[in-house]
Amino acid sequence: MDFVNKGFPISFTGSKYFDVLFTASSSDNNFCYLSRILEGHKERVTCIAFSKDGQRLLSSSKDKTLKCWDLSDGKNLATLPGHRGSPISCAWSPVDDSVAASCGDNLELFIWDLSQSSIRLTLEGHQRDNNPNFPVKDSLEGLKDMDYKSLIWSVCFSPDGKYLASACVDSDVILWDVNSGAKIWTLNLPNDASTVAFAQTDHGTRLAAGSSAHHTVTLFDANFDEVNSEHVNGSSRTLALLGGHSDWVIDVAFNEDASRLASAACDKTVRVWDATAAENLRKARFHAERCWSVAYSDDGKWLVSASDDFKV
Repeated sequence: MDFVNKGFPISFTGSKYFDVLFTASSSDNNFCYLSRILEGHKERVTCIAFSKDGQRLLSSSKDKTLKCWDLSDGKNLATLPGHRGSPISCAWSPVDDSVAASCGDNLELFIWDLSQSSIRLTLEGHQRDNNPNFPVKDSLEGLKDMDYKSLIWSVCFSPDGKYLASACVDSDVILWDVNSGAKIWTLNLPNDASTVAFAQTDHGTRLAAGSSAHHTVTLFDANFDEVNSEHVNGSSRTLALLGGHSDWVIDVAFNEDASRLASAACDKTVRVWDATAAENLRKARFHAERCWSVAYSDDGKWLVSASDDFKV
């Protein structure tokens, strides 16, 4: 789920077979209305990502494809096959509209050349975990057939688009060079890694990663001026370990200036953290079921969350 630009387009998966796109166009941004339904996927849509200009949308689906959409007319610009399993997360480069990434089960992690509608790099480095801690997976309608022992949960580009972070059930967050596909750093989490997000701050680049069964969020120093051929010890980059959730952390998001970090979890709550002082500022429980996604608007005035209770 993303907020984009000052007009606040909002987008999220709406049903088993299609994306639903809302957009707010009032002068005071006080309301949203249904703008367009994008149909074409043949199975559940698992993730969406906007292009940097907000004019196109990338979607991933359990039908083993990604699709690129033109939001001005709803046209499907390209369908990208390549996944053997189910892609569960996708991301668009913040600086290059021809570059995207996706990940899923079977340890599949790809960097795409959207100008050629093809996979440019296959990234290998994560490991299968035969004892994953994903809770009550059998209750996830439509997702029971995923191989949770080989699941890469989340991908995110660095703010400058040069690096990609991936979070996997093997408890590792790996940082990759986008151009070469080389593995740069491996950051170890206390337990299964479930989500990852970058942010640029006055103190440099920061990375937040959710640690599933450990119910925590780890903040890392991700300044890339120290990148070299040697893998960095994750503990040496750790800035803070944020505890407070009582169940799986599913999603994390920074606000625009990275002063705040929001986390969504299976404990039905959203927490807001001071990302500099590493303090919990607020705990919100508005949902009746687990929270799957959280996002800030570009100006930081809005924080939205999505849940299994069918509410945003």
